Amino acid sequence: MADKTRPWVIALEEHYWDSEVVSHFAGESRAPNIVQRLEDMDALRLKEMDEAGIDLQVISHGPPGTQRLNPEIAAEVSIRANDRLRDAIAARPDRFAAFASLPTVDPTAAADELERTVTRLGFKGALIHGLTNGVFLDDKRFWPIFERAQALDVPLYVHPSSPHPAVVDIYYRDYLQDFPSLLGAGWGFTVETATQDIRLVLSGVFEEYPNLKIILGHLGESLPFSLWRIDHAPPAPATSRSPSKRSSATTSTSPPAATSPPPPSSARCWRWAPTASSSPSIGPSSRTRPAQSGWKACPSAPRTRSRSSAPTPKGSSSSNVYQGPPGRGL
Repeated sequence: MADKTRPWVIALEEHYWDSEVVSHFAGESRAPNIVQRLEDMDALRLKEMDEAGIDLQVISHGPPGTQRLNPEIAAEVSIRANDRLRDAIAARPDRFAAFASLPTVDPTAAADELERTVTRLGFKGALIHGLTNGVFLDDKRFWPIFERAQALDVPLYVHPSSPHPAVVDIYYRDYLQDFPSLLGAGWGFTVETATQDIRLVLSGVFEEYPNLKIILGHLGESLPFSLWRIDHAPPAPATSRSPSKRSSATTSTSPPAATSPPPPSSARCWRWAPTASSSPSIGPSSRTRPAQSGWKACPSAPRTRSRSSAPTPKGSSSSNVYQGPPGRGL
């Protein structure tokens, strides 16, 4: 049972796996304990939410996703997967909400699916996994998705994914055999996602769609700590496109106070204590809790947990996975 005396805690990057989607990526795998949790939408998930103090999860499909499928089937698979996700969260609407899977390989279909899931299924936005067939999100072929997101007034969560193959080859190849996680959560994911966001800011997409909302996780993928330096990149006439201005106006980071380092203290670590939800479109507006945002000292012995390392994903041989030059779509 949730504690009504503390702020409402909403977790935005909470994944699951749809059986049809992952069937197209037979060569990719995860550790069994991870797969168990990705496939569970009931007792185990709720139990661990309660243990972690999470009141509501906004659930999204974990990688690999439908944006890596062939454009001929990506839209249809996305529709079926999103419908099944709607059915799953309907069993516990007090604990679950959803971000849509989008077939970004076909941007027009992706924009249509975003609208369908928001207006008909009650989804809160969508989550996009990094590049689509090596193409960055600032490419104007994707702008119909941004236009639709602004019209619907819902956010797009930009989730980390592997860097561009050329970057992998030049920056990481020498060390991947001994340090495979360097390409992922260890470093590659952060750099790739931060670069995506910088490119979005510099592309002018926020001038075209000033109410567009982009969400970055993981303390803003390190960007808040580099904004002063990054702001020197745009030429003087383009100061309106400085990342610091755009990050405060249109980009949410998690936690939002990543731009303010914790105060010095003898405490061994600091954590960000979230405020009560101010977005009734994501969290139940009927729950009122005191706003308590701020840096809080961690307990004297910070809790740690072990994590099983998942096997490095292998390439899929499925004919439904996009592997060649663009035909229809990207």
